[in-house]
Amino acid sequence: MSENFVPLAAFLRPPPPALPEALEIKVLDEGSAGVARSDDLAAEYAAVFSSIRRFRAGIADALDAAVQRLLEEVAENVVARELQIAPPDITAIVAKARERATAERVIAVRVHPAQRKALATLNLDVHEDERLQPADVVVELRSGTIDLRLRTRIAIALTACRP
Repeated sequence: MSENFVPLAAFLRPPPPALPEALEIKVLDEGSAGVARSDDLAAEYAAVFSSIRRFRAGIADALDAAVQRLLEEVAENVVARELQIAPPDITAIVAKARERATAERVIAVRVHPAQRKALATLNLDVHEDERLQPADVVVELRSGTIDLRLRTRIAIALTACRP
């Protein structure tokens, strides 16, 4: 009778969670078949965890890119709203671009039509460009262009602020 004795604590413990049928380890004998099945299971777990890590890394990368785009859009909208209150000093923007490109000859400056008058004092060939937004400037040099559109200036400023 003592061989069939089971302590009461064994009945009070909750049963262990059942593994899905595909993950159950069935040892048919004490030989190598059970060990091989255990190794296969470990390899499956390693593959699943590796996939989870790659998925999380992909999500983190996508989140970083989305946050950067959202930050640029918010900054552009806020600055554009502020520019409606106080227009930018286009003359100072173009003058600074000329300073940076002292070795180059400025051929022309493209601005929004509403801002052409602001550049009259700089003695430059100014072209109106309907495709540009107010506060956008494109300086054309002999060797290329300097893109000073608002979106580009904001992206440069945000990139400089990132750690």
